[in-house]
Amino acid sequence: MKRSLFLQIYLSFLFVILLTLTAAFGSASVAANRLIGVPSSVRVGALLLLQSLPDPSAAPQEFRDGLVRQARRMGAHVSVWSAEGRLLARVGDALPDPPSGCANTWIRSAQGAPGICFQLTDGRWVGAAAEDERARFWTVRITAVFFTIFATIALGCWPLARRITRRLETLQASVERFGDGALQTRATVQGDDEVAAVGRAFNRSADRISALIEQQRRVLAHASHELRSPLARLRMAVALVEDAEERQDRLAAVRLAEREIADLDDLIEDVLLASRLRGGVAVPRRLVRLGVRAQCAPLVARVSASLLPGPEVDVDADPRLLDRAVGNLLSNARRHGRPPIELSVQPIDNDVEISILDRGEGVPAAEQDRIFEPFHRAPGHAEGDPGVGLGLSLVAEIAHHHGGSVRYEDRPDGGSRFVLRLPTHQA
Repeated sequence: MKRSLFLQIYLSFLFVILLTLTAAFGSASVAANRLIGVPSSVRVGALLLLQSLPDPSAAPQEFRDGLVRQARRMGAHVSVWSAEGRLLARVGDALPDPPSGCANTWIRSAQGAPGICFQLTDGRWVGAAAEDERARFWTVRITAVFFTIFATIALGCWPLARRITRRLETLQASVERFGDGALQTRATVQGDDEVAAVGRAFNRSADRISALIEQQRRVLAHASHELRSPLARLRMAVALVEDAEERQDRLAAVRLAEREIADLDDLIEDVLLASRLRGGVAVPRRLVRLGVRAQCAPLVARVSASLLPGPEVDVDADPRLLDRAVGNLLSNARRHGRPPIELSVQPIDNDVEISILDRGEGVPAAEQDRIFEPFHRAPGHAEGDPGVGLGLSLVAEIAHHHGGSVRYEDRPDGGSRFVLRLPTHQA
């Protein structure tokens, strides 16, 4: 995994931190300049100091000498201006001239020493800055404090950003291994956040894809085996046609070939339909409002079965797929059951149940859970017997495709009952 995502996340953290600290520093500076005034004690002290000195207009030199003594005793840079802004005396570094230079309470001397500037009640301006060298670099120390805070948070965000991207790197590695053919690969899911949700979604998708591929392998393996039988019989029928001398024998061989071609065509259609239904390929449902009894009547007549009396039930279904499902159940009853073969249609709540009944031996209990699996045939099924074990699995897939189900039941008085249950209305 490239580092770009990690850097984006980490730099986003740093940008937010830097923006927050800058905003905090700026807000504090504005608040200090606008809201924090000079304490009254400082104003009174300055006023008393200046009143203790001679009048600067009468004795300017004595005023300056006295200011020098007091300023050095206090350890400060001091400047005094008249109400009009004329400099009266200065000790130490130069300070900004009022009133423009004292627009903000907090000022700096020419050498960068921090200080304050204010106007006394008599109109004179006083500016004072610290002479202590340690105070000169207060901004440096404040900057160092902010930098320390920034560095601490930045170091704390590093493992957080790394933890997020490391989990994504692990997930990417799992996806790449799965894409390379290691279908058993699953992502390690940690936590309950969005990254974990992606991991769980990948695992669910991998499970479905693995099951799908395995199913396709089974379908292809069985199909390749099952295709050999009708092809062999078709080849034999063609040979019989070539060797037959009598017209009647040739016609019989042609009819045999036609039956084998029909069986082969049914097998290919079943395999393709099963692959599409089970393979995740979108099989459009051309839903039509139709009467179930009317739709099933021709199928019942085709296998010489009986349609039991009952009400007509309308259902939204794909006629082609419904015919395939019901036809497979009737064909299964004709092949493996015994007459009478009957079909009933009954409304159940918001569903309809299409039942196919026969008087055969039924399905052994050990096989009942497997009869709807693709290519499953009961033990003892001969190689030449019709059917390849796809019919009932297709019924299950078509039922699922319509939001329904299919089940097998033993009849109390002997025989089998297959029940295809479909919702009567679908969106």
